[in-house]
Amino acid sequence: MLKRDEKIIFSIKSGFSLNGLNDYKLDDKCLQFTNLGNIYISKVDCLAEECSDFIRYDFDVHGISLYSEIDMESINVFSDYIPFTVCKNGVEKNIDLSILIVLDFEEFSSIDNQIEKMIFDFKQGDNIIILDGKYAYAGKLLGEDESIVFQTDKFTFKFDFNDVEDFSEEYNRIIFNGYFYIDENLNIVRKVSIVGNLSNYKLPLGFELKVESNNKIGFLPLEDKMVVCQITGRMNNCLYDSQKMFLIKHKDVYIFYRKDSKKATLCRKISDFSKYFLGNDKYIIFDGVNVFNMKIDSKSLHRVLLNKIAIITNKNIGYTDFGNPFFINLDREYIKIGNSNTDSVLNIKKNKISDITVNEENIENGDLVSTEIKFADKKLKVNLKRSLITEMTENIFSDYQISLFENASVEEVYENWVKTVSDMVIYNIFGEIYRFCYVFLKPFYFKDSICQYIEFVNKYYDLIEREKKKIDNITVHLSGILEKNELNFFKSKDFDIDIKHMERLRKIFLEVRVNMNYDLNEVINKLNNVNYLIMPKDLITDFCERLSEEDIYKIKYFVKQGEHCLEHFVQDLLPFYVEKVILTVFDVYKELYLAYECIDEKELKYELMNRIKSAHIFKQFTVESGSSILRKEIVDDLYSLVKFSSMRLDSEFYYTGGYN
Repeated sequence: MLKRDEKIIFSIKSGFSLNGLNDYKLDDKCLQFTNLGNIYISKVDCLAEECSDFIRYDFDVHGISLYSEIDMESINVFSDYIPFTVCKNGVEKNIDLSILIVLDFEEFSSIDNQIEKMIFDFKQGDNIIILDGKYAYAGKLLGEDESIVFQTDKFTFKFDFNDVEDFSEEYNRIIFNGYFYIDENLNIVRKVSIVGNLSNYKLPLGFELKVESNNKIGFLPLEDKMVVCQITGRMNNCLYDSQKMFLIKHKDVYIFYRKDSKKATLCRKISDFSKYFLGNDKYIIFDGVNVFNMKIDSKSLHRVLLNKIAIITNKNIGYTDFGNPFFINLDREYIKIGNSNTDSVLNIKKNKISDITVNEENIENGDLVSTEIKFADKKLKVNLKRSLITEMTENIFSDYQISLFENASVEEVYENWVKTVSDMVIYNIFGEIYRFCYVFLKPFYFKDSICQYIEFVNKYYDLIEREKKKIDNITVHLSGILEKNELNFFKSKDFDIDIKHMERLRKIFLEVRVNMNYDLNEVINKLNNVNYLIMPKDLITDFCERLSEEDIYKIKYFVKQGEHCLEHFVQDLLPFYVEKVILTVFDVYKELYLAYECIDEKELKYELMNRIKSAHIFKQFTVESGSSILRKEIVDDLYSLVKFSSMRLDSEFYYTGGYN
């Protein structure tokens, strides 16, 4: 029944009618289009066999197009005197019929995608653009020398002629094949079909030669996912700046093509790729060799499964606050920073580095930390892996140790180590309560708002109780830790030592514990007078509106007393406790030096410098994630608090540490 190489491409059971036909029932029939443009009206699936009951219009023979018009988002097809062949009970006769068909855009797109010759004839009105045989839009085709421009009511489609790899042209349809990027839909379109009255549109002169000379990607399997991204950075020894590229997911590999030249720039296994997310559709991509910036929208990211690749684990990759990635490597003399693993654009002499500080602010990308490197009166702020920071700091500090060995006596090194012990002790005992009081007191500058007073009570009541427990824990156990450090060290050297004098540390720590608990209880006692104010934050405003003048006076009175107690503790009492602890630590370890004199001088200097080094690294980090306050800043503040100027020695020489 069907011709050779002819096949049904579309069928409908309703939405069509034939006029001029008598004694022929259409109720059980459907209208079917074939790829050759022929129309059959018959029972479903009967055309594949010998069928004795059908109606056929043979476009391949007669060549009469069907008059069509666009009506909103549908196509109305109506033509008179179309030469049909009617076959009934095996008897054929020719008859001219009028046909009416109503197709929506989706149905029309399906027909257009598979029909070899356009059977529909649009004499007037808008044109239709069909993308990949699926999506149709009505609008106007505008002529430009370098691109296809199609204007709809909502947006404009624009396709560069340089992206055309193949085309075909009829009087009422032009088909362009290639890889076209549509910004509005964030899609790559492989086929663009424009249908309608094209009598006023002419392709540029020599268009066929231009298409032949265009750079081409060629055929890609339909299952290959393809998106557009922007690449900045080095890729296979070429530098790019916001270069638009096609990214293709083909089986288990990613392939990058330059959008302008259609040349492949990179092809690697997907398993080689990892990423950092920078926000705002920006990523850092590492492919095992190259590291570069990629800008890609979320829809495209998921389409090629880039969202599934892991976070970068290579510790030698970092990036600036502007999101520019780099490789960072250490050698004997330099820290080298470059845009590849083999070159460098910045070489920092390790002996010129004066400080490395780490801000443990919240960074989404794994164990990265914000790091500031000071060198030769300059500052470099970058984001690096925590493991690299430790290695880099130890590496640089080791060079510093060598110079100390050459210039410092063992007594000087020991004195510096005692300072580090003092730093460690006051940080552990006082650092958190100091930061707690100062950081949280600052926001409360009480004015007339009673709500601020109630917020103060809610904020401090539980926090003070928690701080008391932390003080109990550290003061009870810290002296034992210090004693154990010394016993373990001398045991490793086969020495027995008397550490009775270290009992003074236990006594001063417990004395400080009792005193600070008493001071903090004074604050709590003041707040206990208004402990009924403890409530969820969302209830505070309503509660305040129901307070009387007398209630407000009492609340302000007791909360102010609590605030004054807290300020008195920080400003007057805490410096005294810190000073007593520092003096005791220095006295105790001064006596302990007699035991250390038995150790070989060179060996002792090496041991003490290693302790100082590990503590130095500890102090370069912030007090906690999300904070910008460094641990060493807290230590310095505590010394400043007591104006203990005799102990404020050269900051380049004193660091924190202890024997492991």
